Amino acid sequence: MHHPLLFRFPLLLVLVASEAIPQVCAPTERTLILSEHPRTEAPKVYVGGQTATVLRLEKDCDPARTSMLGWKGHFEPLICHDRFVLLYPLRDLSPSDRFLLQVTLTDGMELPFIVTVHRFDASGCS
Repeated sequence: MHHPLLFRFPLLLVLVASEAIPQVCAPTERTLILSEHPRTEAPKVYVGGQTATVLRLEKDCDPARTSMLGWKGHFEPLICHDRFVLLYPLRDLSPSDRFLLQVTLTDGMELPFIVTVHRFDASGCS
């Protein structure tokens, strides 16, 4: 004769272990179309703590003229290579944090962005 509790315990262990597995969110891809109108607000780039954000541009960027204001202590050093800009926040940002990212293309065109915290839904994924 088997004790019913012995059969339920492994199932309980599996349920508890599955709760301990961190949720993995699918990458989010957004397309930004920039306006050449001077009164247009700079588009926001949303980032999450310890999550890399990559901007892919239509033209090569100039690493010497691409910068972000106030990034020290909040981000790894900015990486600008070919058509890509990589942002990596060291930790979660507060909702009030805003950083100006100025990407300059090799043809001299300047693209301003506002880097801020990403808002997550109840599941923790965007």
